Amino acid sequence: MDEISMRIIRGLLIVGGLLVGLPGCGDTEERLIPVAGKVTLDGKPVSNGTVSFRPTGDSESQKQPTGTIAADGSYRLHLHGREGAPPGRYKVAVFVNEPIDRSRGGHGGLPRSLIDRRYNSTTTTPFEKVVEENAPEGTYDLALTR
Repeated sequence: MDEISMRIIRGLLIVGGLLVGLPGCGDTEERLIPVAGKVTLDGKPVSNGTVSFRPTGDSESQKQPTGTIAADGSYRLHLHGREGAPPGRYKVAVFVNEPIDRSRGGHGGLPRSLIDRRYNSTTTTPFEKVVEENAPEGTYDLALTR
C-alpha cells in the first residue's frame, strides 16, 4: 500500500475510534418514575386543567414534567412524550381555567382562573412533592381549597 492509502486508513481508524467513544442520542435517556394523582377542589374532582411539577434547587433534574387533568380529576405526568418524571423534589403548580368562549369569534380574551391563584406559582403553592420509586398510592394527590 502506498503512503497516502495508509494515512487515509489510519485517519479513518482514529475517527472511528472517537465515534465509538461518544454517547448516542438514545443512550442517555433520563430515568422516569410513573407519577399519577387526583386533583380535587373542596373535595370534588377538578374536571380540567394542567399540573406542572417544577424542580426545586436540590432536584437531580431541572426538567418540568406536566400532566393534563382528566374529567374525573386524575392526571399522569409526562416529559418529552414519555410517561413519568425524573426523581427529585418538586413544587407543584396547578392551572384550572374556565373554557374560552370562541362562539363570538376572535380569540375570546384571557381565561379566568377557577382556582385560587396561589396554586399557579412555585413561590405560593402549598404543594411540594418528592418523586421517588414505590411511592404509596395517594402521594401525588392534590387537594385544593377555595
